[in-house]
Amino acid sequence: MEVIIIYSKMYHLILRTFARDNKIDESIFKAMLTKMGLSKSDFDTNMEDMSEGQKKKVLIAKSISDVFVEHDETFIKKVATKIISIEK
Repeated sequence: MEVIIIYSKMYHLILRTFARDNKIDESIFKAMLTKMGLSKSDFDTNMEDMSEGQKKKVLIAKSISDVFVEHDETFIKKVATKIISIEK
């Protein structure tokens, strides 16, 4: 039951707010979603009004943005639109 409440609150957001609340770079997030087939007009759509497929794409893009860490420079140069380097 708790999961349903969390998802219910989440789906009342537009993507800009969703990205901000989840500390996701909005431009990268939107670029991923565009590559997944969402149109620019979808970015202003309330997530509650999106299809289940669109919602899944949003959650997949969020998951990718949460875990994308890569050490293969060739791969990075081919797919990354922004590189963040952390040094000790």
